Amino acid sequence: MKEIKFRVWDADEEKMWDADEIGHFCIDDLCNDLWEDVLQFTGLYDKNGKEIYEGDIIRHKEFYDYCGKHDITKSYVKFEFGGFYPFADNNDYQPYPEPNETEVIGNIYENKELLEET
Repeated sequence: MKEIKFRVWDADEEKMWDADEIGHFCIDDLCNDLWEDVLQFTGLYDKNGKEIYEGDIIRHKEFYDYCGKHDITKSYVKFEFGGFYPFADNNDYQPYPEPNETEVIGNIYENKELLEET
């Protein structure tokens, strides 16, 4: 069964609060007034065992032909189409990479510049 956890971005404090830090707070209108964004755990882990959340920036292989050729690319994780998917910085949807070929390198709140780097 998928573990349901959240973390939140606090724009006033410019701090990411993880599931352990937010404790027993509810995720309702009160909490949404306190925090900029509530981000859900995808249920997936990267190749290093790190949890992947909405808003995370991931580095992964992007396959572009049937011969297995690929580039290393960066995407951010977003809930869309009823699930969690990687999106390029231009909001183009990308197929979800294998978790063992994915690495969390930051998030869109604290490390947005990572998406701009080539």
